[in-house]
Amino acid sequence: MFNLKIFTNCFENHSFIPEDVLNLLKSYSLYPRYAYSNDDKSRMLIQAGGCNGIDSALITVIDLNIYTIEFKEPGAKTSEPDLPKYKEDGNILITDEFLKRYPQFKQMLEEQKSLNFFEKMGSNENNFSVESVNIAVTNNYTKKYADVVCTEDSDGYLVMMPANQISMWGEIVGEIRPAGRNPYYVWTPNALKRFIEEKGGVIKDGIVSINRNNLSLRKERGRKSKVSGYKINSLFFIYMAQCTNNGEIVSFPLSKVKQLNPTIAGKIFFKNLRYHEVKNYYKKLF
Repeated sequence: MFNLKIFTNCFENHSFIPEDVLNLLKSYSLYPRYAYSNDDKSRMLIQAGGCNGIDSALITVIDLNIYTIEFKEPGAKTSEPDLPKYKEDGNILITDEFLKRYPQFKQMLEEQKSLNFFEKMGSNENNFSVESVNIAVTNNYTKKYADVVCTEDSDGYLVMMPANQISMWGEIVGEIRPAGRNPYYVWTPNALKRFIEEKGGVIKDGIVSINRNNLSLRKERGRKSKVSGYKINSLFFIYMAQCTNNGEIVSFPLSKVKQLNPTIAGKIFFKNLRYHEVKNYYKKLF
């Protein structure tokens, strides 16, 4: 469509992109990987990367006009950062540092400011207003936001839409997971001891002894049959390699227990998206 017939691998040809264009990309936290250009380099489509950056950028080089594009799977999370680690009471903790880094989640967090992870463990929190989730989904970057989102419709066709209007075309869902993906050393030791004792466990000289039947198996992600450890509950677990078994009793060092950090996310689902419906809607506006 744009006659961008010249392809360049930016890792191999570092000087292909002009310096002023590179500086523009860096201001958006974009780091070029591949470039598609017309003959005189007056227009470029940049495939980019970077943890805080957008996927792609269409640039008119003459006037340095940039148009940013974010690519999404038909069902995708915009981002899922770890929330600040809560205290021994289990209440959600909202810090200025987190809001400065992830301002898009401010309203979602305010709607759940009374959430307690010990009371909620075992299930995710999805009770958010449409407005708060829409903000989290569309304002997903700390420096610059995408102008458009590009995804696949239900027939496999690429379709673009304004980033601030994706809720018109897809289902958006907010989620706080008390037990996220990332394990850490325990930061609420008193709560852990309480949970162990509630399950009939005994702690002596730093070693936990507990009946195997009071624990549940922890399986590796994506591998249904591979058991990696025991769950004390959904927030705390111990790797199998750290355990010794004596009949029905499982023993392990208290210091080796891991705790899962809570996360927050906004999700988009384009289940029934049709390219021609999006095209016809915006065509009427021009």
